[in-house]
Amino acid sequence: ISIKPEKSDSVLMMMKQEFRNLSNHIDEQMFKNAKEIMLKDLDEMVKTSNGFRLGAIWQKENYGIDVYTSRREMIEKISISDITDFMKTLLSNSHFCETLMLPE
Repeated sequence: ISIKPEKSDSVLMMMKQEFRNLSNHIDEQMFKNAKEIMLKDLDEMVKTSNGFRLGAIWQKENYGIDVYTSRREMIEKISISDITDFMKTLLSNSHFCETLMLPE
C-alpha cells in the first residue's frame, strides 16, 4: 500500500461529502447487497471464529443475550431510512473530531 499523507485533505473532503450523500440518498440495490454480505459474514464468523463463538456463549451465559440472533435481527430489520436518519443526526451534531494517523 502506498501511503500519501499529502492526499489526506482530499480524502477527508471526499469522506465528508459521502456522509452528506448518505443523509440524502442510498442506492437500494447497494443497500440490499450490503445487508446480504453482512448476513453472510455473520454466518461465516459463527462457523469459523472461535472468538466470536466464545464471546456469544459468554454473553448468553452471563447476560442472557443471544448476540448472534440479535445481530442477525438487527441487520435484517435495518432500513435505508434508518441509515439516512442516522446520518442526518450525525451531521447535525457540531462536535466532530478528525483524527489523522500518519505512518511516522
